[in-house]
Amino acid sequence: MIEPKGYFLNFLKTQMDGLTGHIEAVGFPYDSIVWGGDECFNETRNPTWWFYEQTGYWLDGYTRCAILLQDEKAIFRASEIIYSVLKKPDADGYLGPKQLKEPGEFNRWSHVVFFRACMALYEYNKDENIISRLANHYLNSPCSYDKARNVLNVEIILWLYGKTGNQALLSLGLQAYNDYNKLCKDDLCDRVALSSKKPYAHGVSYNEYSKLGAILYLYTGKKEYLDASIASYKKIDRYFMLIDGLHCSNEYLNSNGVMQSHETCCISDYTWSLNYLYEATKDTTYLDKIEKCIFNAGLGAVTDDFKALQYFSCVNQVVLDNKSNHNAFFKGSEWMSYRPRPGTECCPGNVNRFMPNYILNSWAAESNDVYLKLFGESKFVFDGVEIIEETNYPFDNTVKISIKCSKVFNLHIRLPQWVKSYSLNFNGEVSSVKKGFITLCVENDCEFLIKFDCELVTHRKDNYVWFSKGVLVYSYDPNNLITIDKDIPAQTEEFPAFNIYAKNDWAYGVDDDCNVIENDNGTLSLEVYEIDNWKLKRVKRLSGAKNESNKNFPSKKRNFVFTPPIPIKPQKSGKKQLITLVPYGKTLCRITAFPKIKRVQK
Repeated sequence: MIEPKGYFLNFLKTQMDGLTGHIEAVGFPYDSIVWGGDECFNETRNPTWWFYEQTGYWLDGYTRCAILLQDEKAIFRASEIIYSVLKKPDADGYLGPKQLKEPGEFNRWSHVVFFRACMALYEYNKDENIISRLANHYLNSPCSYDKARNVLNVEIILWLYGKTGNQALLSLGLQAYNDYNKLCKDDLCDRVALSSKKPYAHGVSYNEYSKLGAILYLYTGKKEYLDASIASYKKIDRYFMLIDGLHCSNEYLNSNGVMQSHETCCISDYTWSLNYLYEATKDTTYLDKIEKCIFNAGLGAVTDDFKALQYFSCVNQVVLDNKSNHNAFFKGSEWMSYRPRPGTECCPGNVNRFMPNYILNSWAAESNDVYLKLFGESKFVFDGVEIIEETNYPFDNTVKISIKCSKVFNLHIRLPQWVKSYSLNFNGEVSSVKKGFITLCVENDCEFLIKFDCELVTHRKDNYVWFSKGVLVYSYDPNNLITIDKDIPAQTEEFPAFNIYAKNDWAYGVDDDCNVIENDNGTLSLEVYEIDNWKLKRVKRLSGAKNESNKNFPSKKRNFVFTPPIPIKPQKSGKKQLITLVPYGKTLCRITAFPKIKRVQK
């Protein structure tokens, strides 16, 4: 059992007080009963698969958040929704709305996100009826899972196989995966993953598909499946990874350019998938990547009160209003602003998953081995062992561990790759670091501290510079001028739609002689120059642009203002001055990548 404390506890409480507990503030479809409810919406809103996908995202995050908080009222609400579906199977065992039973390449995908909530509830209450109803759904209700996102049911099918040992489930999962790969004609398949091709794919779909090989390896031991997943995520690092720990996904995988952004759904999907990669490989670098994504990209895409989020989020952003999206995909829309519904409805559901999943995956135990995988303040109880972790991680890299135990066990503490050295005052046997973990043999009740030491790193790439220390990336916060977008009808006084602008100057650059200084309060001081030729990008007309989702994005004539790209040849002015950098996740408007002023050749 994992009990969040400190920062984690406060974050989850804020989630529940925000969108997680009041998802109806987003509007349709979250203000309607979808799973387990009346499927007849109205003449203008005929039910389709994405209604169920998006509300399934929310239910999964809500259920896990409720369980971690031990919020009985919320657990009851989640259980009521889940059991309203599980208790009404068709004669053939099929679960869910009739619309999703019809043939369609995405219809059965919606079950995956709903069944994840069922998985979470089962791990909490151990009700075997959940297992039997889900297994009957797959085994007795015929369906082809060989096209598009329908194949993602392999995740749930193999989880059920692990719980039941029923070989028919394993056969079904293998058949679906193999048939899909034979039929697939896009870049979401094994042959592309294992080739040298740079993939072009939808960001969420890429994560959801690319984890399947790791899952299959966990249940079959066949390395060829795992190889495809490993290759897929190496391509993310090579071609698409952005400064804040998440890959480009606006809405497709495009590049790792500094002005690329990422979809908030991918925060949850990328980190969810990486945990499968870790379980399959035991390579702790996947856990390092999870932490970097959560504490930078994740925190940077939501407001502190968890009442607003971005659809697209960027490392440099100084204009965040209802027409500031600078990406080609729906350019000039509100998709980069902070609001309960910043564009389409998937991210307001999916955003509720990333922190509960992080916490639930932070500890693991088996027999006499306990693993501290991801850091954060919490209590872990397992088979006669109680461990309390006290820390302000990642804002401080000191961790205090207090243990009460009735047996001898091994505690494995992850050693992040960014650690240069560490100190540990444990009074007992400490083994050498193996497979990314420090192993302690714990024989009695004890307390000890572990402190990770790391260096401030200056990253130089192309024509820009950025800074990190440990898991944290740092940004300049020009302060926020916040107004309410009153043109948006779908908002409430408690959950408003925001237009946000940089209040102070932000156009700064660095040269080779600029210093960066670490401050005692966890901030950095950076020497910069003003950049004369880095100004807001103003556009009066957007011509019809071809997009992946709609063939012709309509022409628009408005006064568009966009965050500008970094100038190739920045022109400095004035004297050198100091600005303060703060952790990326504490900013809304921000500059993370600074223009690199080139030395004048004499």
